[in-house]
Amino acid sequence: MLTVPLVIKQARYSTTPIPVNASSVLLHLHLPKTGGQTLQQLIYTNHAVREPTQADSRFLHNGIYYYPRGIEEDAYPPDMWTADPVQPPAATVEIIRHPNVRVVSGHFSFGLHRYFDRSARYITVLRDPINRVVSLYYFTRRRDHYRRVVARTDIRSTLHQLVKEISEGTLEQFVTTLKYKQVDNGQTRRLSGIEPPFGQCTQTMLEAAKRHLQEMFDAVGTLERFDQTVRVFAHRLGWNSSSLVTSAKIRKNVNLSRPKLEELPERILRLIRSYNEFDIELYRHANSLLDEAAAKLDRNLPNKSSAF
Repeated sequence: MLTVPLVIKQARYSTTPIPVNASSVLLHLHLPKTGGQTLQQLIYTNHAVREPTQADSRFLHNGIYYYPRGIEEDAYPPDMWTADPVQPPAATVEIIRHPNVRVVSGHFSFGLHRYFDRSARYITVLRDPINRVVSLYYFTRRRDHYRRVVARTDIRSTLHQLVKEISEGTLEQFVTTLKYKQVDNGQTRRLSGIEPPFGQCTQTMLEAAKRHLQEMFDAVGTLERFDQTVRVFAHRLGWNSSSLVTSAKIRKNVNLSRPKLEELPERILRLIRSYNEFDIELYRHANSLLDEAAAKLDRNLPNKSSAF
């Protein structure tokens, strides 16, 4: 399970945080392997405040709640969370409803806004689906966290087996035989707020995800256009320009040991595409939304089109 990221614990928060209406909350829907840690640091720098309350927990830090659910969530038995994988646990709902919570950030699914008594708006970053699956595979294989998870007694054998199979299996097995939902249109799943069994995503889910991005998100970006994404987010959310980072920061978090896409066999790439057709279309839609937002920003701020 997640705690407050170390990079956040070490970050400085703004002495003049963005004035956020107490009746609203920002929801950073962090799609796994989309540069989320860098974005979390930006959010913390611009939104965190010292507002200790009795609702503080190891997941709540200076008004920002880090949703305690990791990318391995679909391997947990249902009774460890809720019968509905999209529904947050009761303890989480109790904390996020506290009026001092300004931001919720983490690997949750669309629909979390329904648990607030105040208005909530989302932001998110998508990634090229093929690259995301490959990155997820190599990230999982090398991640120290997974070795620690295997040793824990409070995690059931389902997750133990998943960790073992990923660490020992090939990329092809990771996509086809493990039934790991993250590789089956994982971005469409989270953004539609619908979690069917592996291999059962639908066009209806894709249309729901596109509609949600269009209607419920203050800003949508893509990892491949990170500089432009940050610029749009900063304008929409009122971030301090001195806090912004560029794609050079993202490159510091890249796994350099993983192969490039052009180094992988074409049959493997075709296989990943076949499991991510909806994500590919959703990614195109996200880029279109980013095009519109960037063009609007350039019209409004013609002299700052390249500024950070």
